[in-house]
Amino acid sequence: MKRYAGAFGVLAAWWVVPWLIVLVLRSQAATENPDGQCSGIGFGCSLTPYDSYTFVMVFFLAPLTLVAVLSAALWLALRRRPLRPVRDGSVAALIGIGCAAVGGFVLAALGSLT
Repeated sequence: MKRYAGAFGVLAAWWVVPWLIVLVLRSQAATENPDGQCSGIGFGCSLTPYDSYTFVMVFFLAPLTLVAVLSAALWLALRRRPLRPVRDGSVAALIGIGCAAVGGFVLAALGSLT
């Protein structure tokens, strides 16, 4: 496992950044809708900005991060050559991002069919 420590560290850094961005935006978001609109899902109401970020975190960012990290870890585990932590961790992260993007695209396409 020590062999992979540097590459997994770089991979983790690639995924800490999106989470930090969403968490910072969420902490700064309003907890009420402008102009006194009702909040919630359905009946003409809409989510508050704060709830929207929570929705994104739970239903998009978490599953896509899981898919990306698992596919990137699989790529790192299947490597035969010696690892170069920064390069291989970054390549693994980009492979994971690609897999997650394809998964997100497929989900969006399936959602638009209904």
